[in-house]
Amino acid sequence: MRDNYGRFQNAGGRVAVVSMAEPKQASAFRAQFELPFPLLEDPERIAYRAFGLKRGGLADVAGPEVWKAGFSALVNSGAGIPRGDALQLGGVFIIDTAGQIRYAHRSTHSADVPGIDELIAVLESL
Repeated sequence: MRDNYGRFQNAGGRVAVVSMAEPKQASAFRAQFELPFPLLEDPERIAYRAFGLKRGGLADVAGPEVWKAGFSALVNSGAGIPRGDALQLGGVFIIDTAGQIRYAHRSTHSADVPGIDELIAVLESL
């Protein structure tokens, strides 16, 4: 998201990331990775439940798909320590200015994230 932030802005989008981290941890993460967008703290996972994001099992957070993506992330960005519920799966949502969800991707495993080009195409279609 960080590396493509300008593309999101050019497509008319605004980025916000929700994290399970406590405020102090989230602030340190945001600074470490120089995130140009808000990182919202949700240690109680209220937003996760509201958006229907499920908890996974061991294979969902440590299976083959996750190892491949994790190795790539380690090489490109460094390793991070998981915060909060390590079994909590994430998602990506595009919400229009009227508050309507126009795109929803609920991850089926930890490495299941939509491609940037797909998200930009959705934004540009709105």
